[in-house]
Amino acid sequence: MNCPYIVVAAGAKMVFAAVILGSSSLISQFVLIRELQVSFQGNELSLGITLFLWLSGGAGGSFLAKFLLKKRKNLTQLISNIFILNAFLFFAGLFLSRSLKLILSINPYETLQPLAIFSIAGITLLPLSFLFGLSFVVIAAMLSNPIKTYYLEAAGAFCAGLLSL
Repeated sequence: MNCPYIVVAAGAKMVFAAVILGSSSLISQFVLIRELQVSFQGNELSLGITLFLWLSGGAGGSFLAKFLLKKRKNLTQLISNIFILNAFLFFAGLFLSRSLKLILSINPYETLQPLAIFSIAGITLLPLSFLFGLSFVVIAAMLSNPIKTYYLEAAGAFCAGLLSL
């Protein structure tokens, strides 16, 4: 027998999780892609590659969520673990975006080849965007309403955009 108060509390947590997902994904995307653009001297090719990698990671995470939803029982714990991992991956990505050119001993004004841009941006962006895509689909499945999840994530992104003014 399910207690209706527990179901409502779990639903409220997922609403809050969707808003947090929207704000954290916008802030992460903005900061990491901006840092990578500074590292790559801001040319259009590097911007295209970084956006491609961000969207590909989100699509890969969304695709994997389909299989994960069939096997996983405790999805609330999964979302909590993903959010904690997202925080660590954001700071690791920020560190990597600032230091990979130093680690790889690339000269400050050297224009990088597309494969180097692809690999540096991939190491930095793919894990985080993969988890954002995964968590969006899991939250949408837990709320049983993808449209509501889109609205809540957009509200979180809007609030994060207001913070950057």
